[in-house]
Amino acid sequence: MRDKVLAGKKGKLLKKYDGFDLAHDAAARFLDLQDQLRSAENQVHLLMQAFATATVEAVRKSDLPTVLSIWSFLEKVLSNPQLDPELANAVRISFLNQNDLLINDSGKEALEKMPPRLRQLVAEAYPPA
Repeated sequence: MRDKVLAGKKGKLLKKYDGFDLAHDAAARFLDLQDQLRSAENQVHLLMQAFATATVEAVRKSDLPTVLSIWSFLEKVLSNPQLDPELANAVRISFLNQNDLLINDSGKEALEKMPPRLRQLVAEAYPPA
């Protein structure tokens, strides 16, 4: 993510943290999702679907550390001051229906541990059952 120096060096145009940045950072952190993330790198809704699928699969396996790792990563992304608003919108619309996690005790426990900003965005699109 690079800022662009304006003509005459009169300041910088700050680059937004966008889908390309998200895909790159996530692929470096989640090696098992690299192919899915890179193939969707500038399609933010597909990126969120990849995270949602990985989250639900982890819940089915009762792999709470993986769920929390994904959520921690997304919460950090959402707190980026240069976040492209389209990423927050993609989380709201395409990330996860929290009711899909109510399939087992791990999913219920995970929901209780969902970070605040992520919880807010998910709840806006899919209110709890």
